[in-house]
Amino acid sequence: MNKLKSITRYVLYMVLGCVILLGCNHLEEGTVVNKHYEPMEKNLIIMPLVTSNGKTTTTIMLPYLVTDNEDYVLHIKGIYRGEEVTEKVYTSKGCYESMQNGDKWAKTQYCSFSDNNNTKERRD
Repeated sequence: MNKLKSITRYVLYMVLGCVILLGCNHLEEGTVVNKHYEPMEKNLIIMPLVTSNGKTTTTIMLPYLVTDNEDYVLHIKGIYRGEEVTEKVYTSKGCYESMQNGDKWAKTQYCSFSDNNNTKERRD
């Protein structure tokens, strides 16, 4: 049961990674319509490592501890290429706390980041 849970998490992380890469932020400014906090989360995932010597193939399952650090997320509504869109913007804690629903948001080096504060370490 634990292996199935780990494989499911791995697949979900892969899908989430693809969605994040395809859904890059386009807005430079807009209005805050919502915001939420994502606490730190740690998950143990098992990733397969396949090796071959030309005749046989061996699969070794390697455990990794994935840490998704806390995130402060603003939901911004604005106009991109003539259409109204809503996007999630990962920000600093200070920017998150200073914004309320209805406030005007503009992209700055302190008020817009990507969700790349994750770490993965191999567990032996």
